[in-house]
Amino acid sequence: MRFVMGYPKKTDCCFDPFRDYCKVKVLLIFLIFNFWVSFSYSQSENDTLLPASRLQNIILPNTLGNHPFGIYISRISHNFQKTAAKRPSFTFNYSNGNVWAPYVKAYVPHSETYSNELNQYEWHDKERVYDKSVPAESYFLHADAIYRVYQFKFELPLPKNQELRINARAYSIDEGYAPYSMITSDEFIEWFHSNVAGGEDPFDRRLYGLNQVDVRYSDINGKAFSLYSGDGGLNGLEAAYYIYPQWGFLKKNLVYTNFGTQLGLNTSFVNPTWDWGLMSTIGKSFPFKDRFEFNLSLSLGALRQDFARYNDGYVIASSPWLLSNDLMLSFGMFTKKGGHLLFATTWWRQSPFHAESNFDKIVVTGPRVSPHWHTTLTHMYRVISANNFIFTYSKSFYAISIYLREDFKVDNAPDGQTGIEIKVFIL
Repeated sequence: MRFVMGYPKKTDCCFDPFRDYCKVKVLLIFLIFNFWVSFSYSQSENDTLLPASRLQNIILPNTLGNHPFGIYISRISHNFQKTAAKRPSFTFNYSNGNVWAPYVKAYVPHSETYSNELNQYEWHDKERVYDKSVPAESYFLHADAIYRVYQFKFELPLPKNQELRINARAYSIDEGYAPYSMITSDEFIEWFHSNVAGGEDPFDRRLYGLNQVDVRYSDINGKAFSLYSGDGGLNGLEAAYYIYPQWGFLKKNLVYTNFGTQLGLNTSFVNPTWDWGLMSTIGKSFPFKDRFEFNLSLSLGALRQDFARYNDGYVIASSPWLLSNDLMLSFGMFTKKGGHLLFATTWWRQSPFHAESNFDKIVVTGPRVSPHWHTTLTHMYRVISANNFIFTYSKSFYAISIYLREDFKVDNAPDGQTGIEIKVFIL
């Protein structure tokens, strides 16, 4: 039986730098924010001002997905804080995600003429007519493991509403046995599929075997590596600078914004490179009944990945720019004992690791045992997205956050992910 379902049509709506209509949508969102601020600012001086927000700064954890390639890149973690940190702090973030990307191989014919001939067929039919004797480059990926990421961050407040952040990240992989992987283990995910939603073994984990560690990759240049249970190490350092403008007309209307830049050094043998990025956030607070508050924020980021390379490494992403956006909605409240509760959800999206226009140049091959057989590689050519569900409890000297990240586009890189972040303020 041949399955071809699962790859999105080119008309799917998403934040994609290669689709003009999606650029217009993002621009429209900013115009709405602009109109909102301008309208509020144009009100008469005698108008009643909105109540001043007395809730604490928005404290959210780093929820970036433990993607088998993304963890080797200094991706942008969007910043929803309203103001710069008032005190230095140390943060520890731990996450674990279930990555299930069964073996898929892609060929890139050298001959443009032959490639154009293949484009007469649908992408999922090219394998049937592809001549493997034709000169071509190829690459493949198989990734089956629990990916764990550990991050250590130091935040230092600077004068004039500025802030410096230093972050170190490391990772490890393993089979995902309990109690270290409760809801991200293969057993729990397949139990959920069988008893709640998804059906019996929809992604053929059982066919390949549960609780496995099998990570193999060969890049377009023919360089290959494998990872085994217990492998990992330090994979990056980042320094980020933020400024939080305190413009009067924004403060008056409880609108906040920040701008930042980030420099990342990727230290793994997989991707020994430098990355550089820019990011910005704009949001609005809606306080009510003195101790409650809603917040709506939009954050955008642009990362120039691999702008410099200090060793050979492997080709894991060919798009020079990784663009991302994060839409956040939160509800916060003070407790009677002086604590602060925050419930938030975010919708995160990132442009493809490989240019979508290059998808027509490849021939995707692999065992067609499920409707999702191809996503191991095809998701690298389309916008990836995820939803995060976050809870934070904070007091004057610490904050604890937990979150659940879910991939509703079933790319499974990762499928489900959970995390916890602990922040301790000093001085």
